[in-house]
Amino acid sequence: MSDMKHTALLFMAALLLASCNHNDRGAGTDAATYIPDAPDYADAAMWYTRENSTADKGADIFYLVSTWETDWTTGDGRVCHYADVHNATHRANMDKEISRIAAYMGEAGDFYSPYYRHITIEGWATLNEDTINNRFRTAFSDVQAAFDTFLRGRPDPDRPFVLAGFS
Repeated sequence: MSDMKHTALLFMAALLLASCNHNDRGAGTDAATYIPDAPDYADAAMWYTRENSTADKGADIFYLVSTWETDWTTGDGRVCHYADVHNATHRANMDKEISRIAAYMGEAGDFYSPYYRHITIEGWATLNEDTINNRFRTAFSDVQAAFDTFLRGRPDPDRPFVLAGFS
């Protein structure tokens, strides 16, 4: 795939995002803010997948879940404005939406949805453009890493795929 096509696809993925921020823990934040650890998309636990066993699978689907989490506080009192992909409850909350989407979109082919550190509902509600743009970088870095992993791991790189999301 050409660099221009890859860049265009990443841009389209960014448009589908419902939330995001920068990967460096604590960068641009105060000590009371917590940023969860980044996901490792080589780990199958960081994906919701549904493989379609039919011979003619159509297209692969790469789906980005919408914003589900609300701000939460760590045990040591730090506020977090992101979903924590290492938290089973947060993943289960994302699964509520993803499983419904996979039930109908997954009929067209194999379905892949990465768990990512999306911005919380309150994170978006700040209405402060600088704050939102800063937080967006973390989620976008997760989505970029997931999309790169998705592209590298496809058994048939010539098979069509669909980028989908909500919000």
